[in-house]
Amino acid sequence: MNYVYILYNTSSGKFYKGQTQDVGARLKRHQTGQSEFTSKTQGRQLLWSKEMPDRSAAVLLEKKIKNLNCSRLCVFIQKYSENIVDVARLEALLERANEGK
Repeated sequence: MNYVYILYNTSSGKFYKGQTQDVGARLKRHQTGQSEFTSKTQGRQLLWSKEMPDRSAAVLLEKKIKNLNCSRLCVFIQKYSENIVDVARLEALLERANEGK
């Protein structure tokens, strides 16, 4: 199986979106600084993940969510809420996004 996932960086307030065959192993690489893009920051948490039938479907979904801004990404995550990993974190993000409107 392949997965699309969204990480939230608690120190920078930024999201990281990716796809992998093993979410647990990939998250561990992010958290230990073994991933080049996320190696300079701490506090990465898995917010959302979705199992996909194959790699091509995972890559397509990854491309779609990489083009979403914070507000649209939060709406996307709410729409597919059955895949939310950290509900409390998402609620805090939505509250912060609504304050900025």
